[in-house]
Amino acid sequence: MGTEVATTDRSFPVASAGLDLDQLMEVSKLMATSSILPQALRGKPADVFITIMYGQELGMTPMQSILGIYVVNGRPGLSGQTWLARVRQAGHRVTVSDHTEKTCTVTITRGDTGEDHTETFTWADAERAKLTGKDVWKSWPKRMLLWRASTNCATVICPEVALGFEMAEAMPDPVEKPSLAQVAAERLDQPVEGAGPVDAETVDDQDDAAEVAAALAELDTEQGLLPDDPDLLAVDGE
Repeated sequence: MGTEVATTDRSFPVASAGLDLDQLMEVSKLMATSSILPQALRGKPADVFITIMYGQELGMTPMQSILGIYVVNGRPGLSGQTWLARVRQAGHRVTVSDHTEKTCTVTITRGDTGEDHTETFTWADAERAKLTGKDVWKSWPKRMLLWRASTNCATVICPEVALGFEMAEAMPDPVEKPSLAQVAAERLDQPVEGAGPVDAETVDDQDDAAEVAAALAELDTEQGLLPDDPDLLAVDGE
C-alpha cells in the first residue's frame, strides 16, 4: 500500500500577475528593497504585501497598487487620480466644470443607468477640513480640489468602484536629514551654546573629526546640551 502525502495548495493568483502566495511574498521582499518605491513602503515587505492584497480586491496589478494606494492613520485609501481612473474604467462619464484654484465642480453620469450626481469642493471646504496647511495643497491647489470633488462625487454615485476606500493624499517623500553626528562634524568650529568650545586644530584628519563630533553629540545630547533635532542646530544666518 502506497503512502500518500498530503499537500497544501498555496495557489493564490494575484490580479494580472499570475503569482501564487509564496511568489508574492518573495516579490514583496524584493520590492521593499527598491529606492523607487514610495518612502513609506521602503524596507517594509509586509506593508508591500498588504498593499498589493488591497489592490487585488479592486482588480489592480501589483504596481498599480503600490502607486495608487496610500495609508493615512493606519487606513488604506486611493489617490485621487486612481479614483478618477477607476470611475472612467467602470464606464461612467466624468465632467469637470468651474475649475480654478478656489473651486472645482465635478459631475459623474453612470454608464449603466444614466443617473448623475454633482459635487463642488472649494478652498473654503478645504480650510474647514484643515487640509490647506499641507504641502501638497499649497503646491497643487487646483489639482487637489479636482481630486476631492471627484472622490466626493464618486462615493455618492458609484461607490462600488472603490469598495469603501476613501481618498488618500499622496504626500511627497520626506527629505532625508543629516544625522546629528554629521551636523556636529560640520560645525566643529561653531560650538553650540553650553556645549563648550571645540578646538578643530587638535583633530588630525576628517575621519577623526567625525568620530570626535559623534562622541560630543552623543554626550551633549545625553546631558541635554544638544537638541535631538538636527534642524535646531542651525546657526543664525544659515
